Amino acid sequence: MDSSSSGRLRSPSWRLLPNRKPKLKHSESLSTRPNDVYKLSEMALEEAPLKELSDVEIDKLFRDVMMDLNVTGDKLEQNCNSMRRDMKIRVIAQSKKTEAKNSPVDLCHKMQMLKEGKSHKFVEVTEKVRVTLQSESVSWIEQFGRAGGARLLEDVMRRLIETLEAIRAGDLRYSEVPEDKIISALYDAVQGARSFINAWPGIKATFKTDSKLSYRLIQGLYVTNPRENQSDLNDGLCFQIIKLLSVICFLGGGESEDSEYFEISGHAMIMRDLTIVGAERRVPRFACITKCLTHRRADVVKCGINVVNVLLSKADDSVETDWIVRMHYRSEFMRSGMRDAIPYIERMCEESPEVANAYKVFEAERRADYEDFVARYENLKGTYDSVDDCIEMVRRKVEGTGCEASYLSLFQHLLLIGDDRHPMISYFRLIESCVSEIVFGDVGCDPDFGNKFVFQTSIGDILDQLDESAGVDLSEHMNKRLEQATLAKQEAVAKQTQYYEKIEELKNEVFQLRAHITDSSKPVPPETVCALPPPAIDSTAIAGRPPPPLPPPPSGLPRVTGGPPPPPSHPGVSVGPPPPPPFPSLGSTSGPRAPPTLGKAGGPGPRPPPSVGPPPPPPGLSAAAAQHEVPDYLKKRKKYKTDVPMKKIAWNAAVINPCKVEKDSFWVSAKDQLEDDDLIKFQEKFAKRTSSHGPYSCGSLSSRATRKMKTATVITDEKILKTLGIIQASCKLSLSEWHRGLLEIDESVLPVSALQQLRSALPPVDQIKQLKGIDQKTFDEMVEAEQFIGTIGQINGIALRLDMIIFKMRLNEMLSDVKPGIAALIESCDEIRKSRGFSIFLHMVLQVGNMMSQSCKAHKDTYAFELSVLTKLRDTKDRENSHTLLHELIEMVRRKSKGRYTTFPLDDFGHIPTAARTNEKVLIQGINQLKECVNKLENCLKTYTKQSERDGFLEKFFPFLTEAKSEVETVQNMHKMMIAKWTSLSKYYSFDSTKYKMEAFFSDVKTFRDQYEACYKELEAEKEREEREKTKRRPFAVLTNCSANFAVPAGASIIRTDKTSTGVVDEIEMIIDTGGLLRGRIPRNGPKTARGRNALQRKKPRADVADDSTPTFQRPGSYNVRRKGQTMVQVCEETRTIIGRADQDSHLSSPACGSFSKDAIPARLNAL
Repeated sequence: MDSSSSGRLRSPSWRLLPNRKPKLKHSESLSTRPNDVYKLSEMALEEAPLKELSDVEIDKLFRDVMMDLNVTGDKLEQNCNSMRRDMKIRVIAQSKKTEAKNSPVDLCHKMQMLKEGKSHKFVEVTEKVRVTLQSESVSWIEQFGRAGGARLLEDVMRRLIETLEAIRAGDLRYSEVPEDKIISALYDAVQGARSFINAWPGIKATFKTDSKLSYRLIQGLYVTNPRENQSDLNDGLCFQIIKLLSVICFLGGGESEDSEYFEISGHAMIMRDLTIVGAERRVPRFACITKCLTHRRADVVKCGINVVNVLLSKADDSVETDWIVRMHYRSEFMRSGMRDAIPYIERMCEESPEVANAYKVFEAERRADYEDFVARYENLKGTYDSVDDCIEMVRRKVEGTGCEASYLSLFQHLLLIGDDRHPMISYFRLIESCVSEIVFGDVGCDPDFGNKFVFQTSIGDILDQLDESAGVDLSEHMNKRLEQATLAKQEAVAKQTQYYEKIEELKNEVFQLRAHITDSSKPVPPETVCALPPPAIDSTAIAGRPPPPLPPPPSGLPRVTGGPPPPPSHPGVSVGPPPPPPFPSLGSTSGPRAPPTLGKAGGPGPRPPPSVGPPPPPPGLSAAAAQHEVPDYLKKRKKYKTDVPMKKIAWNAAVINPCKVEKDSFWVSAKDQLEDDDLIKFQEKFAKRTSSHGPYSCGSLSSRATRKMKTATVITDEKILKTLGIIQASCKLSLSEWHRGLLEIDESVLPVSALQQLRSALPPVDQIKQLKGIDQKTFDEMVEAEQFIGTIGQINGIALRLDMIIFKMRLNEMLSDVKPGIAALIESCDEIRKSRGFSIFLHMVLQVGNMMSQSCKAHKDTYAFELSVLTKLRDTKDRENSHTLLHELIEMVRRKSKGRYTTFPLDDFGHIPTAARTNEKVLIQGINQLKECVNKLENCLKTYTKQSERDGFLEKFFPFLTEAKSEVETVQNMHKMMIAKWTSLSKYYSFDSTKYKMEAFFSDVKTFRDQYEACYKELEAEKEREEREKTKRRPFAVLTNCSANFAVPAGASIIRTDKTSTGVVDEIEMIIDTGGLLRGRIPRNGPKTARGRNALQRKKPRADVADDSTPTFQRPGSYNVRRKGQTMVQVCEETRTIIGRADQDSHLSSPACGSFSKDAIPARLNAL
């Protein structure tokens, strides 16, 4: 039983229901009891006017009295109907007599005397206020408010606080006033204020803009906090004040049916008065609340946390910005002392479940706000995705705030970072990690600005952050290394072929030399010239080893052309490079033959050419039927029964004639991967529906304006003159430096881009000769462009010289334009052929395509198809248009391979993107250009003569020619290998390489890879959404066992106490204690970046107590009190409020609302 409800047992209105009177002895008379005679005559005088009223009027007055006592509904009707008229008159008279003795005006008059200093009976008056407000009806409380009782009670509290501060300050005027007496009076005043706002009329009178109640309570909290040696009475006062502040803060705010009772919300009132009192005392405004968080009593700590929770939960009504305001207030609480109090609170959570529950609510809201904070970071990353936007936004934000100096200093420090790439990356990653630690450092609040910042990021978080920030760079770096390794591999294979051919030439020369030694009449063979570079290995490792003996020359070995090797018997078998051709056989002039079988001197004859077509059809069969006759080595396709028309794969134009499929083709080993149940799913999902799309096209026209060309004296082309002037001005070289650089082939002076421009801008040869022969006087009068050509034209063959210099300087660039593409094509052919997942996928496509096409009457079995079909799988959609055939095939691959080959295009097709960008014609042009340049250089060196002693053409280009020849031979061998791989791949998949070009093939595979990746990501995203839906739950749901009853829309009233009843404060305290401040939140998607995920996982909730029971408090010490004419009651020793009856009349106990039980009133009336 709480104080507000139990206090009614001592109400004077209790005397209107007196106990059963004892029977008088016959010897006694009324004359011997003058007091009883007086009481009876007084009662008769009060009842006389009521007896003259009608029954209807008596019933109306009786109803009013019962409603003041919170008797409503059926009980009220039962009492009105069953009670006698004289009893109703007696109850009404007793009620009027009680109201006359305890009128609100009389009580306000006594408080006015205390305010003006005309009376010093603080203890008696405040106790009277407390007891009366706890026991009186709602109408009496309303009259008390109208009489100005609320403001007078605030003034009494002010006098008590001033007196208490004067006593503690050592004021001699109050040296004889006991401190505990003032604390007791202030305690009664706080309890009276609580009882006053326990009813709606009291709330309406209190929550006005000129109210000082919260101001006085905050002052009282400052008075009770600083004492070192706390007394139990002082602790009790602190507990009541901090508890009442949480209730006041909870009341009001938002648009609801209760808004008429509030001129100002409790949150606004508390924040206003906290700010005023903090400024007056020159302390942080939340200092009085955070001081309670380190109190020795657990209930004070719990109420302090509740005040923090209520202040944060009522911070803002806007759903979009409320978390920002809460983080601001929470950070201010931390700066005001809560951060230092958290270790003490965590220890208190282990001792007190009530503190743990309140702290759980705090941590739950703190964590949720932090998630909103991280979500905002994710949104900002999408909005401000460029450096310029971010810098401009931050500059505007700090402008005029006093942060400009620090902002500038930050960039000045960044300027000190060196230019080396890897240290620079490490610096910025470290700075980024530090900034992230500072911004996301503390969960839901600002960092501790007063102390030195300590980085607490774990090693795992740092590694994740480095992986996130370095992911792109690392991927690019690894791709580049892979490309270099692939290129080196293909170059090594090509050079291996060259070395093998050279070895065969040397073997042939040795064989002829041996024959000459045996028979001198045979001619000496010509010397074999070897211009190949030595292998790039340590020569000392093999210096001491003798060369292996040469094998005897084989007889009858045929010469082999550079054709492709035969395809392997199984698609999983690796395909190596084509074997180098053996040395030619002696005396054999026959055509090319196949390489011999291992272990035999000779080999089988060449494979017979494939037949042109099938044999002529028998009589009676059409030519079309014979054209589609299936070879014996192709298995007949299974027939499927389709009940409904189905959509089909658009592969009619890409179907391969079965007669063109060879025995060693991929399609011969094609197997059905799907079972009947899987095919039924396809039939259900891909039932035929028609859809049409209107094509549209657009075009544009453009035109260019022609520019009129001007003429010149010697060089007639004005454009050439302008280009030459730009070249000379951009290089900043004198005419003599140009002449020296071109003559000596000084690559450090001559930029290749300027040489290319110069070569394209050279005037015709006759103009160069004309400028070359001009005398010095005329030379000085020419324009700079003509002087420039006249100077460099002194070198003979300037055009050819420029071509060779450009070729020498651009050789590596030209090789890099050709080699990576060739290497990527070679590797891509191997990747496609070796991929086990791709093989399974093609089998499924073939099976599903045949099954789906059998729903059509014109169906013909398909045994092979071109890979361009793969790009059309996404065009076939299911019946709901939510998934495509490609989606379903990916799921089938996942189930059949148990996830092993689900991502085969991403895992196996690493070189496909590069191969798709490679153009075979461009490669051939590049190779031909290299050959032409080498031949031109070789011919030039054969006839070249030095023009002067400084001419470095021969010294620079003779070594270069050897290197260029070797590189060109390597490129040619790589190209031959590429052609062989491509031919083998086309035969393996049975498509015509002359029609299905290399560019189209790899472009289709690249498109399929991209489509597959997109569909796979869509499926993964759907699975993640489904998992989130399954695992989604509200945080701390076990704590909100009572809060579900209060889960109402924002702005609506959650207080259910009737407007004509008391118990508002009791209900609010129950809401706060049972976790009703936890609110349901809109679920958010997880951060997409590792930094966002690390920010959420960096800080864990500080309190994680598993006890979910609702708070319960032990009853403090109590004592019994009995007044004259009343029964004995039990009073709390600490709070001095009534907590129960001392006797066994349990059926008369009060409910929580503070009124009589509805069953107790008829029992008392019947007892009369």
